[in-house]
Amino acid sequence: MPRSVTATVVGQQTIDVDPTAQANNIGQELKPKTIYSVGKHAYDARMKSTNSDNLQMHFPIERGIIDFEHEQDYLTELLKNIFEKDLGLEPRNMKVLMTDCPFNKKEDKIRLTTMMFDTFKVQSFALINTAVLSLFSTGKTCGLVAECGEGVTYTVPIFEGYALPHAMHSLKVAG
Repeated sequence: MPRSVTATVVGQQTIDVDPTAQANNIGQELKPKTIYSVGKHAYDARMKSTNSDNLQMHFPIERGIIDFEHEQDYLTELLKNIFEKDLGLEPRNMKVLMTDCPFNKKEDKIRLTTMMFDTFKVQSFALINTAVLSLFSTGKTCGLVAECGEGVTYTVPIFEGYALPHAMHSLKVAG
């Protein structure tokens, strides 16, 4: 069983500064405080929130694809929560293996790798195609992998441990 399972959702809530605190800091402009909640805690915060406009839900990973254009900060919060709170680990002391959707763009893979080294300062990092790992788990290096998961079904032919991108197919239907 996995040690931790986390929904890939980040809640962002902005809280106005307490007027009494503002009175104590005359002349200083106090900015609203931002609080992040991740996974189940984000959904719980949404249920408890009396002002739903104040709590925004962000999904940095959808159908296995990371949205770096709009959600990079939220992905950082998600990963920070997984490493530090869920697993209780210090990322800079770790070697990280992360799975990757076969349809992620090369630029996004580079951005994720850069984030892991620059932000989390991991010792080493490997980003490996999920279909290739699935095939390796059977002890084989050649085959056709069909995966059905979170919102997407895809087939990936693999030869000698390498996915063949020109022959991959995806369908945005899953169970």
